[in-house]
Amino acid sequence: MIARVRAVLNVVSRFMGRLWLTVLYFTVVLPFGIIARARAAARPNAPVAWKTREDRANDLAEARKQF
Repeated sequence: MIARVRAVLNVVSRFMGRLWLTVLYFTVVLPFGIIARARAAARPNAPVAWKTREDRANDLAEARKQF
């Protein structure tokens, strides 16, 4: 009897955990992601946060200067 109740409660607790994580995702995480994407799309000419990579040397003499 106790084993059956424990098994049923185990299934219910796993379901409730997944339900809470789903609610958390759709109420907190997803709206922040949508807002961030909308704000990024509204500023198409914003400066990038990283430096662009310079072209590598094409000849052997230039390539040896890095060592």
